[in-house]
Amino acid sequence: MLAEPGIRLLTVTGPAGVGKTRFAQELGRRLAADYTGGAYFVALGALADPGRVLLEIAQSLETPEASRSSRRSRAANCCS
Repeated sequence: MLAEPGIRLLTVTGPAGVGKTRFAQELGRRLAADYTGGAYFVALGALADPGRVLLEIAQSLETPEASRSSRRSRAANCCS
């Protein structure tokens, strides 16, 4: 899916314990060199408010939108 020209975001979902995090991190490591800005893993499992998803992603990517928020990102750059 990520080889398609317009695809820049992949969401991995599923039940606990099936290896989603390991899969996403390994995929990021393998594909990071293919993307100018690298690849990022943003952990969203702890969010109670779905309205914060975009903010968490913005914070992990250190976008201008994130600079308006004083909260630190919970995401980790897994692939640099």
